[in-house]
Amino acid sequence: MPPIRLTFIAVKHFRPFSAWRGLLLLLIVVRLPLPSSAVDTPPPDVLIINSYAPGYEWSDEMVSGLIAELSVKYPEFEPVIQYLDFRRFPDQQREQWLLSDIEHKCRVRPPRLIITLDDPAFNFALRHRARLGAQIPIVFGGVNHFVPELIAGQRALTGVAEESDFSGTFALIHALRPQARHLLVIGNQTVSSREKRRAFDAHAPQFAGNLAIEHFDNWTNAELIERISNLPADWIGLILDVTRDAAGENNYNNPEFSSTLARRASVPLFLTARPPGDKDWSHYEWDGIGGGMVVADLHGRKVAELSARVLGGEPADTIPVVQHTPQKLEVDYRQMRRFGLTVSQLPPGTAVINRPATDFRIDRTWVIQAGVLLLLLCGVIVVLSVNILRRQRAERALRQTEERLRAAQKLEAVGLLAGGVAHDFNNILQVIRGHTEFLRDAVSGLPQAKEDVAVIRDAALRASQLTQQLLAFSRKQPLSAQPIDPSELVTGVVTMLRRTLGEHVELETRLLPGPTQLVADKSQLEQVLINLCVNARDALTEGGRIVISLEQTEGGVPAGEAESEMPPGSRLLLTVADNGQGMAPEVQERLFEPFYTTKALGKGTGLGLAVVYGIVRQHGGTISVTSEPGRGTTFRILLPMGHVEQTPVVAPAPVVAGRGEGTLLLAEDDPNVRRVAIRFLEHAGYRVIAAADGVEAEELIRRHHAEIGLAVLDVLMPKRNGRQVYDMIRREYPGLKVLFCSGYSAEMLPPGSAPDGNFELLHKPYTYEDLVARVQRSLHKAV
Repeated sequence: MPPIRLTFIAVKHFRPFSAWRGLLLLLIVVRLPLPSSAVDTPPPDVLIINSYAPGYEWSDEMVSGLIAELSVKYPEFEPVIQYLDFRRFPDQQREQWLLSDIEHKCRVRPPRLIITLDDPAFNFALRHRARLGAQIPIVFGGVNHFVPELIAGQRALTGVAEESDFSGTFALIHALRPQARHLLVIGNQTVSSREKRRAFDAHAPQFAGNLAIEHFDNWTNAELIERISNLPADWIGLILDVTRDAAGENNYNNPEFSSTLARRASVPLFLTARPPGDKDWSHYEWDGIGGGMVVADLHGRKVAELSARVLGGEPADTIPVVQHTPQKLEVDYRQMRRFGLTVSQLPPGTAVINRPATDFRIDRTWVIQAGVLLLLLCGVIVVLSVNILRRQRAERALRQTEERLRAAQKLEAVGLLAGGVAHDFNNILQVIRGHTEFLRDAVSGLPQAKEDVAVIRDAALRASQLTQQLLAFSRKQPLSAQPIDPSELVTGVVTMLRRTLGEHVELETRLLPGPTQLVADKSQLEQVLINLCVNARDALTEGGRIVISLEQTEGGVPAGEAESEMPPGSRLLLTVADNGQGMAPEVQERLFEPFYTTKALGKGTGLGLAVVYGIVRQHGGTISVTSEPGRGTTFRILLPMGHVEQTPVVAPAPVVAGRGEGTLLLAEDDPNVRRVAIRFLEHAGYRVIAAADGVEAEELIRRHHAEIGLAVLDVLMPKRNGRQVYDMIRREYPGLKVLFCSGYSAEMLPPGSAPDGNFELLHKPYTYEDLVARVQRSLHKAV
């Protein structure tokens, strides 16, 4: 059986405050031997070249931290340490003697790694690397003025520079003294201080914020004490180096000087390094309140971290040099109390030194045990509560989704019905509008009859507009999507609305802060705003306010909005709110249904909000409404900012001057519409060959193809539709041009009835000018 290891840990400064704890003087930890794989790992041979002699506290602490960190991985780690003592003996003859000694050690016991600490050792290793072993990797630490050029051309070399970026100290400054406006940076004329000032000047602009910086680096001790004793309240101090004054007096690790400095300062003095050594800093004063400390032990441990990677087989060339030495945020509680600062102001992770013991800290075991038990009970309660809440939220979301789905299906069904009605209605309107034009010419000399014809024509025009609204609700209107600025669109509509809504309505806008691009159909969005504002105006019977606001969101759904099927990305939230009468829940349920209205008979068609719904949905957006009786109504429209599906819209073409000539084929199954179209075309000067269905059209084309210049085809016809006739023409007579007509929009055409690609489509009801212009344009268009 392998031997058992016993570790005895004595409890120092133990305070007996209970009988049973007074009996616990030793903690016995039983440890079995480590696995053989760990025990058998031989420690690596490492040569540490130290710039100074034993007793120089900074490098001693660096060596201690380095060895402690590497001993975790290599328990029997015992490096060879060579002290150069260059601070006291920098002569060349001694350097040659040291080189011979180290060279001998490298031959007798070749190291796997050379570690240099501080600048002299680093420079020594680079000067004599060929003799020490050019193939041996080097990890350096404590290099005060590192620049990449120092290691240019060197192989297998990395390390840790001894330069702070002062980020930790500035973090404490901004947390503890945000009201400070001036920073006194205290240094001296030593080489080390000049290097620290160079580094400070390089990094300060990144962290200083609005602090005005003044350097104070040529002083005697008396002058320094006088200056910091009289700093105004909006000043703070930052100590780079106070180890020596201008008269040559040494202040390094001098508790008396540090105590005087700390007690006489009128404002907090922040630090960048903690003095090394074994001074009891709970007894002596610090130089200042604290800061992002450059600690020798941490620096050594960082060097050890890189060394372990190299010893583990990672090439030193591939390990980047650590440009800024690790920092440790530390503050002296006594200094914080002196200046009225609290621990709650400190950044997370800041160590507080000399904090007085409290009852909790003295007897915290009982508190911790009770707290842990309470946390466990609270955890169980929280887990159960969260599960219950999640289930309730999921059930509520499911009900809302089902309700939205039912509403969407209902509106979709109504939309399909509306689109179909619009098609048949367009054919009827085509006959009415065509014959009013014939009558207009026939009764030009009869004023009363001419007036009657104008009334019929206006009624037919209003009916045509009604079908356009039905198509908008069913999302079958073609979009003319272009980049627009939402703020400009709102501004333009509001200018018109101020004249329309009346003086009793106050109209307010909240626009986007800067230019923004939205891809949408400008005229359709203008229609949305007009319809919503007119609807809001009707709710403000005694006057009130309408607010139109714009907000751009990224990715997620804005607060208060339901999840939508829109893809992630930039979105525009358009809100129209009024403080009018509001709506009851049962009204809101039917709000977007076509022909549903709460207005008096003759006061509205019930299509305004239905059109809004269709336009928003066709743009890929969502619309929601919140309202309460007596508390107003708010419509929220969410639109994607980017690409929307675009359908080419044919701009009206002017009628070409002069009469037409040539022969046209007209295929139209509705006899009344066919007669109107024939009269239009013959009046324009064309000879027309008419067909009542697709089969007859194909027969007439085969018989007269040599004389026909253009085939005008209705899309939906009996026997063979317009697409099938078109395919026959492309196959047998590819030079024959084609113009399609339909009461449907392109989006509503049944699958397979419209040709692929761009094609000419004339929408019914059309006027004489519309038909003749499109015929002339089609005749002059290349096949």
